[in-house]
Amino acid sequence: MQPSATGDAESNGDSRKAGCSGGIRSRTATPTNHTADSNFSGILTLINQQKLAERAAFRRTNSSGGRGPGRPPNIPQDMAMDDLLAADEEESKQNKLQRRGAIFSLTSITSHFETTLPEKLPKLWNIMVEQIKDSVKMSGNEPVWPSPSLATDSAAVELISNLQVLETCAPSVHPQLCSKLLEVLPQLCLLLQHPYRAVRHMASRCIGVFGCLAPGKVISTVVQKVLPSLGAMHCDSHREGAVEALACLVQALQFDVVPYVVLLIVPLMGRMSDPNQHVRLTATHVFATLVQLMPLDGVPDDLSKGKEALLVSDASSFPTELLAHRDKERNFLQRLFNPKLIENYSVPVPINAELRSYQQ
Repeated sequence: MQPSATGDAESNGDSRKAGCSGGIRSRTATPTNHTADSNFSGILTLINQQKLAERAAFRRTNSSGGRGPGRPPNIPQDMAMDDLLAADEEESKQNKLQRRGAIFSLTSITSHFETTLPEKLPKLWNIMVEQIKDSVKMSGNEPVWPSPSLATDSAAVELISNLQVLETCAPSVHPQLCSKLLEVLPQLCLLLQHPYRAVRHMASRCIGVFGCLAPGKVISTVVQKVLPSLGAMHCDSHREGAVEALACLVQALQFDVVPYVVLLIVPLMGRMSDPNQHVRLTATHVFATLVQLMPLDGVPDDLSKGKEALLVSDASSFPTELLAHRDKERNFLQRLFNPKLIENYSVPVPINAELRSYQQ
């Protein structure tokens, strides 16, 4: 699914939309699909990571260095891949230049108009907010998506373009408009269940950007609305969207995710044995990242010290309603990593024997 860079923009409104979204599309930044079957299943974040790893491994294999003195470079018989990489690099440079200019233009415009952006550029604000809200149709409490056999690429392409504009402009929006911008967050969480994997990918990236703007609110929403989808065993796409959102959120927040590690790490543990390979690999990657950050959160032997450390480091943005849930998850992790902290179980019947510590 490759969005057109120009489109058939006949009206002035369509022309403005094509101008603000067309420039930021590129092969490296815009989700693309090559076959109809690949439009729906899979996690694009994982696929992109695997492609980068394969390309890096190929370059290391064919480099003259690293093979020791006196050893010739490892040149494969088939050089088609080398030619392909050269062509891709040239095209990638052109795409990067085009995308960079479009990003600078959009971010500069967004910063310039500050709080008057919705009034001065209503079309841009409509693309970022209203059209994304309208893209989710509800039936009761459940979103309604077209079945894969009836889904159309054109509708998904337009939605992807809108999400790209939102991802690009959101960091430059004036702080007073952030609350209005965050009104799209519930729709982004629902878009994680969209049948098209490219839409799920862009929604995940937007959630990652929102996490940098308001980490407390976004993490709270993710815990309440996204984490339950990790257990949706009836639908692979729901679990793929949820775990990809966590991957993008952790990648965007980096060290800022430390106060929220224990909220995310426990639900991911079950998905590391998921029957879906994409979910399993992505969950394992995110889990490994969070485990490395756990010492920074100060998961101590004393639960009260851990809570005090949290309140000191993130008292302003951490939602109070999640403190009890966070303490429960922290309590579980402490006993998982240190069995000595597990409380002795009181057996209701008398046992005329001295039990070992692990039997109590």
